[in-house]
Amino acid sequence: MKTLTINGKKRGDLGKSASRLLRKEDQVPCVIYGGEKTYYFSSEEKNFKELVYTPNSYITNVQLDDEKIEAVMQDIQFHPVTDKILHIDFIEVRDGKPVIVELPIITKGKSVGVMQGGILVKRLRKLPVKGFVNNLPESIEIDISDLNIGDSVSVGDLSMGQNEILSSKKNIVVKIKTSRVANTAKKAAEADKKSKSKSK
Repeated sequence: MKTLTINGKKRGDLGKSASRLLRKEDQVPCVIYGGEKTYYFSSEEKNFKELVYTPNSYITNVQLDDEKIEAVMQDIQFHPVTDKILHIDFIEVRDGKPVIVELPIITKGKSVGVMQGGILVKRLRKLPVKGFVNNLPESIEIDISDLNIGDSVSVGDLSMGQNEILSSKKNIVVKIKTSRVANTAKKAAEADKKSKSKSK
């Protein structure tokens, strides 16, 4: 997986008033848990842009003074009106302990159905995957080359090796949907076929 470094400052005052003051200074209160101890820190909101506003998933190296903690983002809270980041939860990456990461879904190839006028519909953009950091890919790739109109790929069709997808196997990930163009072409072909059979 890709890595990203965030420089932060440890915080001692964990009250709501202290958090409000941090946000006024464009700082985001954060917490890292899941390890031997819990880390409370803050960092400038701009430092999280690459981590938050992207389809990619990252292992985050959080640098706190002389300590570096490897973690993955677990939860994020936004202001309901301004969309500013209010708080971020991280879970520490530890040897021998799996993590859950939202991996982006990438399609490759050109679908037969799309070339016939169908429309590629992506029902899901990311999937939660549980596994060890060293075994996790950067994304989930789906080859759509052989998909015809009406065909789909569900979670149960995906293979992730030792990793586990934490979503119902019935959930559709991508589908080739018929379009007005495809329907028109189909009706025209059927009408032409009927016309030829009558003329015989």
